[in-house]
Amino acid sequence: MGKGKSKIYFVKQFTPDQPVFRSLPLYYKQMFIGKPAISENLWVGRELELHKIREIADRFKNGSSGNLLILGEPNSGKTALSLYGAQKNFSQSKIFNLEAIPQGSTSVNQLKIQFETQQS
Repeated sequence: MGKGKSKIYFVKQFTPDQPVFRSLPLYYKQMFIGKPAISENLWVGRELELHKIREIADRFKNGSSGNLLILGEPNSGKTALSLYGAQKNFSQSKIFNLEAIPQGSTSVNQLKIQFETQQS
């Protein structure tokens, strides 16, 4: 077995199947995806952003539609902020984390496929 194939074999041995992975709490998922846990200390000084997310979530829960757009420089914490806001304001069963495909896409079909994959 070549060096590359042995690494892939090793990773597959210690990576849970997708249904198992999806059922894990976020903390345990992060052990497999290599992303750090979101600490409460990260949000010091972000009270305004968290307040706005809470307001938008409350409006949504009361029947209003709309969107939340989070802008920022690369690696500025946009994904962490959106995940944290979702975890604080919605039940885990209603949170879907759709990641951009590597080559990028604005295809509605690609979005639909990712959403369906998250639900299965």
